[in-house]
Amino acid sequence: MKVAIITHSSTFEARAHAIGDYFRRRGDDVTWFFSDLDHRTKKTVERSAPGHVYVHLEPFKRNMSMKRMRAIRRFSHDVERELDARMRTDPFDVLWFLLPANSLAGVADRLHERYGTPVVFDIIDLWPESLPVKGLAATPPARMWARLRDAHLGCASLITGQLEAAE
Repeated sequence: MKVAIITHSSTFEARAHAIGDYFRRRGDDVTWFFSDLDHRTKKTVERSAPGHVYVHLEPFKRNMSMKRMRAIRRFSHDVERELDARMRTDPFDVLWFLLPANSLAGVADRLHERYGTPVVFDIIDLWPESLPVKGLAATPPARMWARLRDAHLGCASLITGQLEAAE
């Protein structure tokens, strides 16, 4: 079986590797799709590793910024193009998306619709709902941000993750 594991955040890579290692121990072929941005330093890093594809994520300075939102949307678009090209020639049997980024949910939905490939959403955090800003989740921008994820949950064959309720 061929598995693609996708995340935009370097902070989620340990989890992505653990998932991939599970599949590899079963004898499956795993390809990780990561960004080339170190989220702690907010700098592009050059790296390569077998079984990994690094997609550019434009650096940003502030976590809560329009530049970050645009950069992640662009990353999602570029990941979709990369996955779509590979699906045409040597398709994956499972697409495993670590969320956030919420914009990756739409990518998963479109690829699932095009190819019928099972999708797994590994929801690590419910952004923006879990942000510690009182009243933020009720604002129109935050509701739109959440809909980027919620509108596409129906395409998933499995939804998993470590969820914590926001207070």
